[in-house]
Amino acid sequence: MSQPPASSSASLLTSSPKLRRSGGQRVAAATAGVVLALVLLEVAFRVAGLGALPATKCHLQRDGDLDADYHCYPSNPSGEFVPVPDVSQGVWHLQRLASPVETLDVARISETPWCVEYRRAGAGVRGPALSQFRPRDTVRIAGMGDSFALGEGVPYEKSLFVHLARLLGPGVEVPNGAESGLDTRVEIRKLEWMARTYDCSRGLIVFTLNDVQVTPEQRRSLDGAYDLINLRTSQLGGGARPWWRRVSRVAEFLAGAAEVREITRTTIQCYLDTFDPAKNPDGLTELGAQFRMLARWRECRVGIVVYPMMIGSGAGYPLQACHDQVVRLARQEGLPVLDLAPTFDGEDRTALRVHEVDHHPNGRAHEIAARAIADWIRHEPSLKW
Repeated sequence: MSQPPASSSASLLTSSPKLRRSGGQRVAAATAGVVLALVLLEVAFRVAGLGALPATKCHLQRDGDLDADYHCYPSNPSGEFVPVPDVSQGVWHLQRLASPVETLDVARISETPWCVEYRRAGAGVRGPALSQFRPRDTVRIAGMGDSFALGEGVPYEKSLFVHLARLLGPGVEVPNGAESGLDTRVEIRKLEWMARTYDCSRGLIVFTLNDVQVTPEQRRSLDGAYDLINLRTSQLGGGARPWWRRVSRVAEFLAGAAEVREITRTTIQCYLDTFDPAKNPDGLTELGAQFRMLARWRECRVGIVVYPMMIGSGAGYPLQACHDQVVRLARQEGLPVLDLAPTFDGEDRTALRVHEVDHHPNGRAHEIAARAIADWIRHEPSLKW
C-alpha cells in the first residue's frame, strides 16, 4: 500500500488547527447571526406591541349611582367607544374583569381610557325611561336575552334592539330587557314581567349557546375554558407563565397563539357536547319544555332568535350543529325561530367583535342581525300585527 509523501502529511498536520479554528469561527459567526436576528425580531415585536399579554376590560361604577355603569377598554378599534367619565368627582369603583375579578385603584383608569355606558333610566330596561302605558297605535316587542341582546360593549344607539325598532319603523318600540349572564330559564321569567309591566304583545328571546342548562361536568369544562366571548388574561396563563415567556415577546406571541387555538378548540367541543342529546339529554329536554311553554303563551307571542358566536369566517362556522339543534327543538314545539348564523356567511366574524379582549358582536354586527330579524318579523305570520 502506498504511503502519502512525508511533506503532505506534515502539511495536513500543521494546517488542521487552522481548519479547526476556521470551522469554529464559522459556527461562532452563524450563532452570532442567529442571536442578532432574534434580538432584532424581539425589538421589532416590542416596538409593534406584539407579544404583550392583552389587557382585560374593566368595570367602572360611581358609588350610589345604580342607574349607570361602564365597561372600559384599553383601545377603541371600531370607533364606537367614548372617553371614560371624569372620575375626579365623587367615589368611583374600578374592577378588572379577570378571573377572579380584581379591584383596582381608580387612578388606573388611564390603562383603559375608552368605555361604553349602560344606563337604565327605566325599571329593568337599558336606555331611556319607558312609560308603563303603551301609546295608542304602538306595538311593543319585549327584547330579551343575555349580554348579546343587551349589547355588551356596544353603545345604546348601536345595540340590537335600537337598530330593530328603527328598521321596523314608526309605531314600534323594542324595550331592551336583556341582562348579562341570564339563561333561558331566567329570561322567560323576566319576559313575563316585561310583558305585564310594559304591555308588550310580542317578545323576542335572543338565544346564545351558553343559555342551555348543562351537566355539572360540562359546567366545569366551560368555566375552565375560554368562553369565546371574554378573553381573560388569567385564562392565557397570565399568572403562571414560564420565565422564557415572561422574558421574550416573540416566545409569548408564539406560545400564546398556540394556547388560544387549543383553548378555543376545547371550548368549541364543549359547546358541541352541550347540544348533543346523548351527552346532555336533561338540558335539551328542559329547553324543549321551555319552548313548548312559550309557544302556548297567548298573552304575548314570542319568537326565538339564535345569535352566533363571533368566530370563524365565511361559511366556516364550527358551531352550526348547535344552532341546528336549537332550531329543531323550537320548530318541534311550534315556536317561530330564526337562525342568524347564515346571515353572517361571507362575513369575517372576527372583524365584527367589540374588541380583541371582548368577542361580543359590535355595532355593525348588531345592524346586520337587526336587518335579518326585521325582515323575518315582517314575514312571520305569528309575529306580524
